[in-house]
Amino acid sequence: MQETYAVSWSNGDGTPHAGRLELASDGLVLANGTALEVVEYGELRDVHVGRSAADRIGGRATLVLERRSGEVIRVAGVGQAGIISELAEHLSSQLGEERVMSRAVVVVPLREGANVQAAELLR
Repeated sequence: MQETYAVSWSNGDGTPHAGRLELASDGLVLANGTALEVVEYGELRDVHVGRSAADRIGGRATLVLERRSGEVIRVAGVGQAGIISELAEHLSSQLGEERVMSRAVVVVPLREGANVQAAELLR
């Protein structure tokens, strides 16, 4: 079953669009009469709810989709309360284990004077 939501969105060039978002089994489709954006789940590097004013569209809560190519698509719901958190949950589940294991942080104490050597190792 395909689910459809009324949304507005902007892609990498910042052009605003209004139309619909359709969730399909292999990705999502953003469409209106003149624009069509197809995003396969495998193309997504990260999905999160935008918290800053720059992330929002018209002051509304916004879902930020980061593609592996680096392109960012921002999506805001139109007239449906809770749509952004619902979409974020659905899309995050589609990213699966790969997303969970994409980052790691290691904190270790350094001997005095070892900062230069540590920086070289990180490079």
